[in-house]
Amino acid sequence: ADCFAGAWAAHVALGESDLLTFGDQDVKSGIIAMIEVRDPVGTDVLDPSGHGTAFDRVGAFQEGFLKGAQRCADFIQNPNPRIDLTFTAEDFETGGNLPYADILELLPAALDIFWEPTLTNAGVAFTPPTLQPFQPGAEPACDSFAASDLTNDATFCTSTNTIVFDEVFVQDLYARLGDLSFGYPLASAYSDAVQVALQSSLSGEPRVLLNDCLVGAWIIDIVPSGQVSDTGFPIPNNPNQEIVLSAGDLDEAVITAVALGDEATSDNVNGTAFEKIDSFRAGVLGGLPACQNRIG
Repeated sequence: ADCFAGAWAAHVALGESDLLTFGDQDVKSGIIAMIEVRDPVGTDVLDPSGHGTAFDRVGAFQEGFLKGAQRCADFIQNPNPRIDLTFTAEDFETGGNLPYADILELLPAALDIFWEPTLTNAGVAFTPPTLQPFQPGAEPACDSFAASDLTNDATFCTSTNTIVFDEVFVQDLYARLGDLSFGYPLASAYSDAVQVALQSSLSGEPRVLLNDCLVGAWIIDIVPSGQVSDTGFPIPNNPNQEIVLSAGDLDEAVITAVALGDEATSDNVNGTAFEKIDSFRAGVLGGLPACQNRIG
């Protein structure tokens, strides 16, 4: 149903309906609707009464929007991959969220664990960036950009090899949406450091959207592998990782992408909510090869 809704929305958005017209805000509203009717956090993906997470439902909507009703007709036989992030006992106690102070320590380490060997194996020199929080009105100096150019979320400063972020803004995201709503912009800024190391020639919106895809590719590293430790905790796909995704994390990423996206496709700054989620999902489901395929 979500896929067919997306196919119909594309039909209208492309001007093929005599009755309705859709603009960017209408498409964004469709995405938000999928988010609002998602399953409660922790619902088993095999629950026959379930309808899917926000990640699943928005993904189905996007499949229909981009590929049409023919893709939807094939959905029962060839559905999108689903990622099981059911709650552990600890998640029920914490809401599935790390303490804010732990994120500042564990998230950069998790990014380092993925990116350092990935780039080293590709023969790319890379020094992991460090975090530099700031308070509004006390923006750090950076030769790479003017203080007025700092976004509210997180920005990579090339000259100092730091990820600078508005601590008030990200703490608000964390409090309202959860830990990956904070982790997403930090991982995106880290991805920009990766693009610098790779000497990427992309700029503007295409560069930002590639960052979204790279965040998704990193996410695969910390998705539960299906195995558990001797103490009963999920083991991530990369057993060297010290954190693992919990139920609700992918939905937090989707909601954050909506919050950070451009209002209209013509803005061409950060990408619309639709474009950002599409890029992020490509990375989660297809890894680095999928991100490479999106450069062009």
